[in-house]
Amino acid sequence: MVALAVLFIGSGIGACRELQYAISGRVAEAQITRVRQHAYAEEDEDLKAVTYRFHEEDGTQREDKMVKRDWRPPKDDRLTIEYIPNSPGTSRLYGESESERITVFVVMLCLMVGAIIWPGRPARPSRRALQ
Repeated sequence: MVALAVLFIGSGIGACRELQYAISGRVAEAQITRVRQHAYAEEDEDLKAVTYRFHEEDGTQREDKMVKRDWRPPKDDRLTIEYIPNSPGTSRLYGESESERITVFVVMLCLMVGAIIWPGRPARPSRRALQ
């Protein structure tokens, strides 16, 4: 039961983040400033820590980081990213989304509503009980 609650809350937070990107997300061009092997990568693992810089619509310069597995930076070191204005740490590659969190959240919500409504229904006697 605790695991379901954690799953519901986690997927709800992810769904809210996706909604934020859908409502107020902006697209910008970013310049990669650093690519290095991630500190927690295993020896045979291709895990990159990527630092990039971009300007928000109002001209504010931001620098964010992301971690990518099996990723190669573009030759020109430019990225198209999506960000939420005035919210440091909220940017991602353009086109990336976590729509599965929305799906999990909606399914969990339907299951919860169903569990709340279903026990309130009167039990129908079986045909054998009526004979």
